[in-house]
Amino acid sequence: MTSPSGVVSAVLAAVVFPVVAGLGVALLGWTVFHPWILGPALAGLVAGSATGLAAWRLGVRARRTLILVGALGAGLSYATVFVADYAFFVRNMRLQFLIHYGAVDEEASAGSRLDRVLREETGRSGFAGFVLLQLGQGAPVGGTTLRGPLLGGLWAIELFSAICCGAWSADPGRRRIGPRVAAVDGRSQVLEDS
Repeated sequence: MTSPSGVVSAVLAAVVFPVVAGLGVALLGWTVFHPWILGPALAGLVAGSATGLAAWRLGVRARRTLILVGALGAGLSYATVFVADYAFFVRNMRLQFLIHYGAVDEEASAGSRLDRVLREETGRSGFAGFVLLQLGQGAPVGGTTLRGPLLGGLWAIELFSAICCGAWSADPGRRRIGPRVAAVDGRSQVLEDS
């Protein structure tokens, strides 16, 4: 049986590491460049490893369960990127409102003004309005700007890559690359080829 402190540390690892991985990808996107597909895949690897290890520490030994837990951790890391982008957007918009409308704006009125602008632009407010705004404005990828369904497709590919990498990294039964070799009677012998 796992001790209560082991359970707490495993659950914290299963939540904290995916969130930190997602924040790392978001921060990289804000400061340097957005690491299309590769960033979410790496975050998925980190998140899947952490959540798989946390589940293993809790005594979970079923391979399918560990793979599912790794995939969910990777999904959490990818969702964190969007939530962090939304928080960054809200912060920037509130600063813009402060510059344009002055310090008389209170926090509540800045939030309602932002929701009103999102509703006018996209028909939705809050996080859903932000995602629709992103889809409408597009994102620069290579030498072009992807908008609408193309950008949505790219996001789906990123999510898929993160989940696959997370599931793979959480799988304790994944095969090693290369043959397994053992010393038999002082000589190396290949046990199996991969």
